[in-house]
Amino acid sequence: MDEARVIARAAQGDEDAFELLVLKYRRDVTRTVLFTVSDADVIEDLVQETFLRAFRSLRTFDTTKPFRNWLLTIALNASRSYLRRRFVTLPWSERYDRAVEPQFASDEGAVLQDVLRAMAQLRYRDREILTLHYVNDLTLKQAANLLGIPLGTAKSRLAKALSRLREALQYDDVFEEKEVTEDGRKTHRYPTSPGGG
Repeated sequence: MDEARVIARAAQGDEDAFELLVLKYRRDVTRTVLFTVSDADVIEDLVQETFLRAFRSLRTFDTTKPFRNWLLTIALNASRSYLRRRFVTLPWSERYDRAVEPQFASDEGAVLQDVLRAMAQLRYRDREILTLHYVNDLTLKQAANLLGIPLGTAKSRLAKALSRLREALQYDDVFEEKEVTEDGRKTHRYPTSPGGG
């Protein structure tokens, strides 16, 4: 797919072209919303809202920059807006119980579920930087640019967030790079430090 051409067509209102972008990036947007909001009741709505906002704003997209990062920014903004609009008193750890993501349930199994529960206990700012760097595989520089913060701030924020996540998980080895070969399959490789990944 010639993405630049598809984006240009979609910017002119071609819904079929935009659907190709939705198919390509839906998983990234869903993961971003899941790890930052952790509420199954609104995940699909926020994913749809993200793509609707993107479609309406495509004419303003700077084609010299990565489309994926622009789209993730919209997803984060949609998540932030939701949290401001719909503030609830339940702690994140209780709201996690409603967060279900079948498409990822078989990927990393129990470890992923533990990470989601731990992420749900963190502040939004922590979830945001962890999601961009570890879930979406952005470099720290890319994450910093996307969030509009200096690289040094991103490094510090990630280090603190990772420390809080490990504490919430109550075990350290989830972020060690390792393989499990009991059934012949490799685990997802989690980095051992903020600079990894």
